[in-house]
Amino acid sequence: MKYPKIIILAQGGTHGDFLYSCGLLMLENRPTIINETGRALGRSNFLQDNMYNFEGGVYRKKNYVFDTDIEVCHVWHEEFLKFNSKFYYISFKDEHIPVIKKMFLAKVCKNNIDTAMESRKKFLPPAVANKINKKNFDTYWTSSLKTGVKSYTKQPDVNKIDMIDLYNFEKLCSIMTHMGIFDENKTNKLKSMHQSWVEKNSEYITEILQ
Repeated sequence: MKYPKIIILAQGGTHGDFLYSCGLLMLENRPTIINETGRALGRSNFLQDNMYNFEGGVYRKKNYVFDTDIEVCHVWHEEFLKFNSKFYYISFKDEHIPVIKKMFLAKVCKNNIDTAMESRKKFLPPAVANKINKKNFDTYWTSSLKTGVKSYTKQPDVNKIDMIDLYNFEKLCSIMTHMGIFDENKTNKLKSMHQSWVEKNSEYITEILQ
């Protein structure tokens, strides 16, 4: 199997889709639309397959199809130990979690907490999912975010990216350079996409950086 050159590991709400979209621009000259909520609309088939590997808490072996040299996903699996890809993960501080949740709710769930709950519960065993309700969901969600990021560090030689570095264009370029995919000829396109993304996420970014 031909593996992607780069795989980004990121929890929902931590800008994995945006970083993936930047990679698509660098590698394939594919600009990504940033919608009104500030969400990058670049979609990865691998991301979907990766999540549904554990639908209902049952492991369902997927035959991955890699469309590009850069991919993004939410869940680390032990099978990644066999991949020859270069792995990166997006890290964040505990104090950022409330804003990360706010972003995910607004961009993905249209501020519907029931939708957010179902988006998490459907991947859990029924015995666990049935214990999650509106009263304890916030606690579960926080724990899930922390556990997810901790699992990324199981990947040997994984590279850490601080979430807040994505808000700075020069640091974003440095990340692309470290990945080995920065194309100077596409600097202006990258800058334009980054500027649009930052402007549409300014409320969240200000709250995170204060």
